[in-house]
Amino acid sequence: MTLDENHPPAPEAAPKEKPTGIRECFFKNTETVLLLILAMFGLALAWGNSANEVGVDYYQFWVVGQSVNHPGINNVYSDDARQLLGAEFFEKA
Repeated sequence: MTLDENHPPAPEAAPKEKPTGIRECFFKNTETVLLLILAMFGLALAWGNSANEVGVDYYQFWVVGQSVNHPGINNVYSDDARQLLGAEFFEKA
């Protein structure tokens, strides 16, 4: 390819500066900041929900498993059985 006098070569583009700090790396635009805040909020919410409900399912499954052959209880999920079993296993605890 030959250079033409009417079409000089394009000037060299200035090299892009690499981001150096945290702000330049992570907070380039508003979307990234909002996504980071949303992710942190979601993790905090999940952490809070899991911390409050520890052991509830384990207790329910354990009591039902222990009560299947309990005399006088035909349905462990009825209101009467829940009252009786709740009181009985509360005493055991």
